[in-house]
Amino acid sequence: MTNTDPKPTQHESSDAQRDALAEAKRLMAEAEAHERRVALREESARFLDERGEHEGAEHERREADLERDAARTAWDRAQALQGPTQVTDAGLEIPIPTRDVFVRNLETVAPKADDASKPKGL
Repeated sequence: MTNTDPKPTQHESSDAQRDALAEAKRLMAEAEAHERRVALREESARFLDERGEHEGAEHERREADLERDAARTAWDRAQALQGPTQVTDAGLEIPIPTRDVFVRNLETVAPKADDASKPKGL
């Protein structure tokens, strides 16, 4: 007699969960790498503006925006795989930042050049 039950076995389910965890970790690492590149591009744009190289600064800002979009996509995909928390191999649940939290953090760490020139509180 064969098992025709379409429900996955516990072993298959845990393998799928482990694969989803691994993919979510990879996506989070990818998003963090994009965040670091955003910060570098924004810093480069500020430096180029100070030197009067406005065309180069504008290019850096466009590249920073592309990196920012790529980071958001990676965070969204990781969250879709994991839900609002990540379960580690040791069984600990760690919250994954939501897109809004990520954007707020990114704006704090690497504000856009237009925002950086404005005084805080306005």
